[in-house]
Amino acid sequence: MIQVIDFETFSKIDIRSAGAYRYASDPSTEALCLCFIEKDDPSEDPYLWLPGDDYPFDDGDYRFAAHNAEFEMFIWTFVMTRLYGWPECPPPEKLIDTAAIARYRGYPGKLENAAEAMLLKYKKNMEGHRIMLKLSKPRKPSKHNPATRWTKEAVPEDYEKLYDYCADDVLPEREIIRLWGELPAREQR
Repeated sequence: MIQVIDFETFSKIDIRSAGAYRYASDPSTEALCLCFIEKDDPSEDPYLWLPGDDYPFDDGDYRFAAHNAEFEMFIWTFVMTRLYGWPECPPPEKLIDTAAIARYRGYPGKLENAAEAMLLKYKKNMEGHRIMLKLSKPRKPSKHNPATRWTKEAVPEDYEKLYDYCADDVLPEREIIRLWGELPAREQR
């Protein structure tokens, strides 16, 4: 069974300058949410996991798909296991990278560009992307608001938009794997 997953995170580290490994392994990095949906589930309603919830997967023999799956692997390894008591991340052979599938098929690697080029039903939620960028890193304190972070209590509507954004990401990812299947074994290795 394949679960399509997407984490949204917060960190004091800038992922663009530090890279995914350094970002995920930093002690300030934490999960804001996870959305997931089974590849073959006919539903269009992904599941939402929030910090404080139990580990969301039963003991089934799962494989996991994600866009740029290396990031999800690092978050699972360095954040979910450390902070939330999840079991170890599945080994790389149990991970499917929908960005790699898109590139292998001659499409752009960025999810928003791949969804457009493939004419997928679901597209990247760009308003949600803006909200994610706001919530995923420290904010600059001001005279009127000394907080260094946007919290759920301060901006609950933004967090709801973040959850929608995360759910919106797994839908085109699922479409990619349904449309193109997995990579050939040699490419997957």
